[in-house]
This record gives sequence, C-alpha cells and structure tokens, in this order.
Amino acid sequence: MSPCVTGLVLAAALLSGCAQPAASGPVAAPAAAQAPASAAGRTADAPSPAIPVPDDNASGPGMRLPGLPSASGPQLDGARLQRLPADVAAVLSALFTHQALLPADIRQRILAQDAYVVDLPQPGGRHDYLAADRDGPDFRYWLRTFSGTAPNVTGYLVQLRVPCRELATANPADEAWQRCSAQGTGVVDTGLRAYRVVGGHAPENVTGDIAPATLAAVRKTSGAYQRQGAGDVFADTSRLTQGPVLRWTAEADPEQPLPATAAGVFDHGNQVHAGFLVWEGDRFHYRQTVTAAQWPCLAGKPSLCTDEDRYVTAGK
Repeated sequence: MSPCVTGLVLAAALLSGCAQPAASGPVAAPAAAQAPASAAGRTADAPSPAIPVPDDNASGPGMRLPGLPSASGPQLDGARLQRLPADVAAVLSALFTHQALLPADIRQRILAQDAYVVDLPQPGGRHDYLAADRDGPDFRYWLRTFSGTAPNVTGYLVQLRVPCRELATANPADEAWQRCSAQGTGVVDTGLRAYRVVGGHAPENVTGDIAPATLAAVRKTSGAYQRQGAGDVFADTSRLTQGPVLRWTAEADPEQPLPATAAGVFDHGNQVHAGFLVWEGDRFHYRQTVTAAQWPCLAGKPSLCTDEDRYVTAGK
C-alpha cells in the first residue's frame, strides 16, 4: 500500500490501503489449538474504532455463507507474527456486534494481540492482507483484504467465531449468547461475510450481493450429494495468496467417489463444485467458472491441483 500516516487518530486515512507491515520475521504455524505464545500475555490497549460504525439498517441482516472448513480452520503458510494493520483492525472494530457475533470487549481484546499476517504487495505500492489470529480450528477471526481499482476502495472477506465458554458474562441480549443457549453448541460462527469500504466511510455489508447465487448453489450441491456421502460445502481459500479468488466446494466420501460425469462433480468424482467468489475491480462477484490463471496450481502442492476440472477454463 502507499506510504502511511501513523496513529489511530488518523486511521481513517489508512482505509485507502496504506498500512505498512510490521518488521517481524516469518514464523512457523502454531499447533492447531494453541494461541500465539507472544500474544498470550499482551495487555496493550485494543485499537480504537477509527471509522464510523455502520448503520444497522444500511448494513442489512446477517447472512451466513460457507466459511473455512471447521475441522482445519485457516492455514497461513509464510505468515508473520505482528500486529494487525491499523486500518484492517479499525474495520473489524467498527462492525456491529450482531454482524461480528463477538461482543465488543472480546473483539477489542483479540485485536490487541498479535496475529498471523501474510502481506500481499499490490501494484501501485498498496498491500492486501491475509490474516488470522491463529492457525487451526480455534481461530477467532480470519480475513482477506482486496485493493480496489479506485485507490480509496477496499474489499474485505471476514469470518469471526467465538467459543460459547467466553460468553459467560456476556449480555443475554447479544446474538452470540442467544445462539449458544439455543443451539447447545460450543462455538458460534458468522460464516463468511463480505464488506466494502470506501474512503473513511463505514464498512458496507455486501454479502447480500453474492448470497442468492451462492446459497442456491450450496443448496443444490447439498441436496444432490450429501445423501451420497459428500460433506458440507466450505470455502477453499488455498489460492488467496495468488489472487483474489476463492472457491466453494464439497468433498465426496473418499471411499465412495461420485460419478465423474454427474452435475457439479469434478476431480474424478472426489469433489463437488459450488462456485467461485471473485474480487473484480471494486466489487465481489459470484462466478461459475474462472480461468486457469485465476485458479493456478500451487507449487509443491500437487494434491490441490486436478487435471479434471471443467470449471477452470484455459486462458488468462
């Protein structure tokens, strides 16, 4: 991103994408259920919201899109342990509790700690970020930012989670507390949400722009193949260090591959396609197909690449 002013008082200016990465070295990913050791004892004040809180009505109701696989959570190869860039933290701080599910005090405490951050330099000196507070299934937040064509536009994909045990002193009116009570579950989860920030304005919840097509594909996939052993649809974020594309997919039962020619099935019957989410210019779009340049094979990870994928087309 472009050179920055410092201080949270001026963090609104950072929303144009000028936060610089902290000067810390690469670290190995922690064990799945372990918090970063250097973050555990941090007592620094959490970043203060530096942008307006979004209007409840304008942001629209919460929508749940399939997020990261719950069994594995995020896996951030090559991440650095550092503070979350101030402009990114400001966006998470500004979300209403009903959107983030994490009550404000828990959110602020988490944002005061170091995170695992992958810095993704972009043209023009801007920076995108892929970040999570920890690797593995016990993460509290995961996010990816996307620089827009316009210098003051940034897209955000965000997933936030909170263990119910941390809500013992929460306000019973909070949605997270109510979900824990009603579901009898150990964790409440926002699923994947999409936001768009323009200049210093409040984050706009644009999940509804992509939800109809995405959820229709998810219902179709689940309805057709879960009875045949396919798992839940999840967000495949494996290419987000290479470009602005993720994929919704479900895995077949490895002992009962699906018919390779069945609708939506690819990878020789081992996976089911539910669409791509692509950041294009200044907005997110749902797509059924992308090019091979947008969904490349990853060096050293042949298991993530298949020669049988009708939804990844040739070309650039």
